[in-house]
Formats: sequence, C-alpha cells, structure tokens
Amino acid sequence: MATRTRRTWAPDPRGYYSRQIGWISSKTGKQQQHKFIIGKVKKQAEIRERKLRELWEQHEADSGAERPQWP
Repeated sequence: MATRTRRTWAPDPRGYYSRQIGWISSKTGKQQQHKFIIGKVKKQAEIRERKLRELWEQHEADSGAERPQWP
C-alpha cells in the first residue's frame, strides 16, 4: 500500500522534519497515515526516514494483510 512521499524537505514552523509512513487506525476507526516527527537536523531526518520506510516495507511483507497497520 502506498504511503505519502514528498519530494521537498521543509521543516515545520518549530523546525522539525516529519513524514507520514504506514497506516494506523484513528480514534474513529478510520485508517490514516502515521505521522512521525523525525528530527531537526535534515541529514539525520533523511536517515531516520529511510530506516522507517525500510521497517514499514518489511512489516508490509511480513504481515500478509491486505491493509497492514503499525502494531
């Protein structure tokens, strides 16, 4: 299942980089993408994002579910 991928890296007003990777159930029971705050330093945020994507892809492959979610 696809996740949101941005081509530009811009921090939020507080200076944090974030990414939405994978899926979770909201409080209302709907699926939404999980937002990760991955740091203030761009280089470190890029490394963390790459690791999160690898983890998500592995989880998708291992789960076998049609619509996997973060545990």
